[in-house]
Amino acid sequence: MIKIKVNSNVNFLMILYEISKNPKLFPEIRTFLKKYNINKKERNLIKQSFNKGNVKSSLKYGPKLNKIYLLNKKAWEKYWNYNLNITKGIEKGIKKELEKFDVSKLRIYSKFFGVPMLRSLEVYICIGNTGRAGRGNSFCSNKSIIFPRNFKNYNKKSLQKDFKVAMHEIIHLLYGKLGKNKGFVECLTRAFAPKGLLFNKEGMDKKSTEYKIAMLIEEAIKSEKNYNEIRNELIRVYRKKDT
Repeated sequence: MIKIKVNSNVNFLMILYEISKNPKLFPEIRTFLKKYNINKKERNLIKQSFNKGNVKSSLKYGPKLNKIYLLNKKAWEKYWNYNLNITKGIEKGIKKELEKFDVSKLRIYSKFFGVPMLRSLEVYICIGNTGRAGRGNSFCSNKSIIFPRNFKNYNKKSLQKDFKVAMHEIIHLLYGKLGKNKGFVECLTRAFAPKGLLFNKEGMDKKSTEYKIAMLIEEAIKSEKNYNEIRNELIRVYRKKDT
């Protein structure tokens, strides 16, 4: 059901996408990228092509993206190939973490939220993040990306953390449309992962709003209640964080 993937074109386009939102990201890659700035129009084109499962279409139909790609193709391919063994090692490690994960939990929570369980969920591993924190993003009904932390020096512990970031993005894919308040949805998502219900609440701050929401959901499921029955209570808990 959950597939872990790597793809050079996806990786390159997601770097452009993320840098356009935060120009300080990926300092190592920015040392060789040329004329890589894109606007909202190009970002939307990347999202659309990724959602359709054909990232090459954004290069084909987006003249500016295609120009950036051709300008950086040689340097990017050199970087990709140089780090390919690292990329494959991370992919293998994340897949091992996935094998240990109890997927049935997702079915339980999908039932609680009243949303269908998707047949296929895809997580693309992207390289280039040399920072201490993992990064992730979700774009459509079944695809997300993660940039593992300090990717050149990955280890078992960092892979465990990055797998939890991947699960956080999957929760966004499954349940991210449950509200228009982005802050509430993010808080709700963090009640599941990277620290939360999907991992037995391990590492959660018991004074945090996320922990309180996680406990409410856990008790509701035990009482055979669904999301709609406790939604207002969850919102009240979320709003209290600002008081």
